[in-house]
Amino acid sequence: MSLTSIKLRTILILTFSLITLATTTVLTLLSTNEFRKRAIEHLAHHGRDEAAYISLITLDSLISEDFASLQHTVKSFQAAAHYGQSLTITDPDGIVIASSNADTLGETYKHDLSYYDMDHPFIGEVRSTMQISHFHETDKEGKTVLFHAPIKASGTIVGWVYISYDKQEIADEITAIKKKILLMGLVIWGASIFLAFLLTRLVTFPMAKMMTIAAQIAAGDFNRQDIQTNITELQLFNNVLNRMTEEIKKREESLRRSETKMRTILDSSPDLIFLADTERKILWANKAVLRIHPDAVGKYCYEALAGNTKTCADCPSKRTFASKEIESGIVHHPGMKLVGESYWENITVPQFDDKGEFTGFIEVARNITARRLAEEEKKKLEKKLNQAHKMESIGLMAGGVAHDLNNILSGIVGYPDLLLMKLPEDSPLRDSIQAIKDSGKRAAEVVADLLTVARGVASTKTVVNLNRLVNEYLESPECLNLKLSFQDISCETELAPDLLNIHCSEIHIKKCIMNLVINAAEALKTEGTISISTQNLYIEETQAKNLNIGPGEYVTLTISDTGPGISRRDIDHIFEPFYSKKKIGRSGTGLGLTLVWNTIQDHKGAITVKSDGSGTTFSLFFPATQDELKAGEDAIEESEIQGIGETVLIVDDEPLQHDIAGQILTDLGYRVEVAASGEEAVEYLKDHTVDLIILDMIMGSGMNGRQTYEEIIKLHPGQKAIIASGFSESEDVKKTLKLGAGRFISKPYTIKSFSKAVAEELKKIGTKTQRQK
Repeated sequence: MSLTSIKLRTILILTFSLITLATTTVLTLLSTNEFRKRAIEHLAHHGRDEAAYISLITLDSLISEDFASLQHTVKSFQAAAHYGQSLTITDPDGIVIASSNADTLGETYKHDLSYYDMDHPFIGEVRSTMQISHFHETDKEGKTVLFHAPIKASGTIVGWVYISYDKQEIADEITAIKKKILLMGLVIWGASIFLAFLLTRLVTFPMAKMMTIAAQIAAGDFNRQDIQTNITELQLFNNVLNRMTEEIKKREESLRRSETKMRTILDSSPDLIFLADTERKILWANKAVLRIHPDAVGKYCYEALAGNTKTCADCPSKRTFASKEIESGIVHHPGMKLVGESYWENITVPQFDDKGEFTGFIEVARNITARRLAEEEKKKLEKKLNQAHKMESIGLMAGGVAHDLNNILSGIVGYPDLLLMKLPEDSPLRDSIQAIKDSGKRAAEVVADLLTVARGVASTKTVVNLNRLVNEYLESPECLNLKLSFQDISCETELAPDLLNIHCSEIHIKKCIMNLVINAAEALKTEGTISISTQNLYIEETQAKNLNIGPGEYVTLTISDTGPGISRRDIDHIFEPFYSKKKIGRSGTGLGLTLVWNTIQDHKGAITVKSDGSGTTFSLFFPATQDELKAGEDAIEESEIQGIGETVLIVDDEPLQHDIAGQILTDLGYRVEVAASGEEAVEYLKDHTVDLIILDMIMGSGMNGRQTYEEIIKLHPGQKAIIASGFSESEDVKKTLKLGAGRFISKPYTIKSFSKAVAEELKKIGTKTQRQK
């Protein structure tokens, strides 16, 4: 061993021994102070707890004035006392009622505050430890510590407890402990010199090597390294260190895999997920966020995502900042950066550090724009469905009323017709009878409107050019009368010259035009402009979906006015029957717009209304057709309506209908047979034949018109018939027409319309032509 090595080892040993000695001395002083501090703390806690405990257990005895029990309590605590304890119990006025010093019983307990020695170190330590309020000096050489506690009953002080401790006994114990610690420190110092030599040789170098390895591990180097040493413990420690290295390596790899997996999951989410601090600056964000703004990290969330200069108005993070709890809500962004107008369902979760301080929040935002739009669309469809159901219910009611009224009106219209045929031209009764007939016809027109409300309108549809219907209405007597009533209102038209044809009921489309023009004129009242225009329009799928029609080519009719518009409250109800601002009986029945709505529905079209302070615009959409206009059929001449003895069977359950139809046909030269039910008609036709059947569709009992005709054509295939009904053109009517019935006429019918229908049907089947020949 070289001199340098010996000197180095000597220096190491001396240094180690000095350090050990200094450490022992410091530890001795610190230990002494610690023992002292703990003794004082123990004394303070013990005194406080004992005072509180005694005040609790002596309450009942004090209230019941059981002074013997109180004195027994004092003696029991005195026997078990430490540190020279003395105990005194007084009443609220300070009169001693129990005490370890029996000589003071009955006297006023005194503790002269002039003896307080607040500057004494021991008293100061106790005071700083427990915030004790009273200390009493018993003599010039020793100190006592006094604790007192009130004895309370229902918040009222009924007595006091005073406990005093002698400081000297504590001081003596601390001195004895200090001597023992000093002696132990000397022994340790001596032993340390011997151990220093061994430790410097056997432990120092291996430990230094281990510290180097630990530093490498801390730096992330997890390669295995072995230390050569003869100390088993150090060798074991080296093995543990290597195992720890392997375990840290595995955990770090597992943590890295877990972090990668978690990052993959978060990045795979279509939701926006980010972490922000208390200033709303983004600290971390998933790929969904970065797709919206690649540089989102480091920017304010409302800046990076919404393009705002301040926090979004409905952001739930505002509530999270206030409540420090999870909050959620729907946020509407009128123009979110790179996303546009959208709706988001946001959830914010508060984040806290180890001390419980609020450090920011995690926010998850899900784009619910599609769902929101779907919900709004659902509400629109539900509204339309409710409107359709309402109109359907009203239609069913209107249809039933119309059927009954038409049967009644048949007499009011039919009998005057018969009378007018028989009265001479100069009869004074003609005007009165004509007035009855005209009133019946006007009533029948109202009933026809009810039938339109009932849907399934009683009319056939033909290929028509809408421009012609507009022009025909503008030249009609109704329109001319309207212009006379509203002379300061101008009417402008802009009709597309290349307008496509539509498949429609002319009479009902004309009524739509008439009702909308009348409404526009009455909205203007004094002056203004009514505009009527037509055009071809191809409706895309999105617009078609909003209009609840199929995409394709449409013909539009637009009627607008420059009036004051329709109020927001009324516009949702304008198509309801009898919902009218007009005076019923003067300007309409309240069914005008209802008829328009039902007609559009019957034609598989759509209608929209736009109204504001500058006017109202109604737009009607009709499916266009590529079919060409058909040439009109030759109308039958008036001379050909007379019969030549053809047999006509009237099948109707209403006697009034038998009589009217029978008289009309008889006067025209036809032979009439009558059946009051479908069953009666079938039974009659088993043995007879007829040229034509007038068949009512709705009969009170038994078979209806369709069922009756089905049985008739079994007996007489190809039997021709005219369907007459006070109801609308129902599905039964359509089926009967497909079975071979010639046409449909609605009740009430006039002699002219009825006779022409009969003559045309007979002409079509060749009966009249053959008979004439």
